[in-house]
Amino acid sequence: MFYPQIQSAADAQSFVMAGEEAFRSSLADAVEKIVHRNHRRVLTVSGPSCSGKTTASTRLMEALRENGDVTVLISIDDFFRDRPAKKTDTAALDYDSVNAIDLDCLTAVIEGICKGKKVLLPHYDFTTGKRNAYTEYCPMERNIHIFEGIQAVYPEVTSVLHTASAPYGGFDSVFICPDAPDDAENTILSDNDIRLLRRIVRDVRTRGASPEFTLRLWDSVRANEEENILPYAKNATVRINSYLPYELFVIAPLCRPYLAAIPQTSRYYNKAQALLTCLDAFDSPFFSSRMVPSDSVFREFIGDIQG
Repeated sequence: MFYPQIQSAADAQSFVMAGEEAFRSSLADAVEKIVHRNHRRVLTVSGPSCSGKTTASTRLMEALRENGDVTVLISIDDFFRDRPAKKTDTAALDYDSVNAIDLDCLTAVIEGICKGKKVLLPHYDFTTGKRNAYTEYCPMERNIHIFEGIQAVYPEVTSVLHTASAPYGGFDSVFICPDAPDDAENTILSDNDIRLLRRIVRDVRTRGASPEFTLRLWDSVRANEEENILPYAKNATVRINSYLPYELFVIAPLCRPYLAAIPQTSRYYNKAQALLTCLDAFDSPFFSSRMVPSDSVFREFIGDIQG
């Protein structure tokens, strides 16, 4: 990736806004492609961890509404099975596993929506590990239903989607993931490293999770992505690149103290040090999180941090 000469805060702000405009353009292209296909009742948004699914779903909803469609966002997380009282069924406790999803309930909802029939939408409470409520919902003819979640590309889930929606025109799918240009200047950090940095900052901010805890989980997160998510990205109707050329300049000062705090006795010390070394290339006095627009996909990870 070629980085322009940044010699002032004004240069940095211009670089940030150029990246934001490129992302908005990719979203607009995705919406245009979906709108010009035959009208479908179901749309999925998926991608690996910290790819920007939530923001993409929200932006797609807004754009489709401007086109005259009524959009309804449905989280696949709400279709998780109840967590067992006794932790004996490890598959049911693994939220990344397809076994954690109630496919019968998901099938009934998708079939009902495609047929225009009233359905019950579940609501899952992660605190209790149970569905705590259902909402009665009746789809209208122009409604587009966005099913959002990493699980939307799992073969078992797409099979349900294909079977239920096929008689009614099928479904469209959006896959979002950061995809940095693959050139000599951008081999410092991989796309997976970029998502890991996003997750470290997000997890500290929203989940109270230590960077060491996030690093410990990362291997299992990546294993699931390689098996159940990334191989099926090619089947998506539309792909969106959530990589922002400026993001490493902004996230570097946010992530550096977290990584530096990991002790030498930790098994993740070497990984933390390797990331710190890479982040040195993005040390700039001109960038600040205040430059990032409030509706940026990047805010999904850094929040409202000021700096």
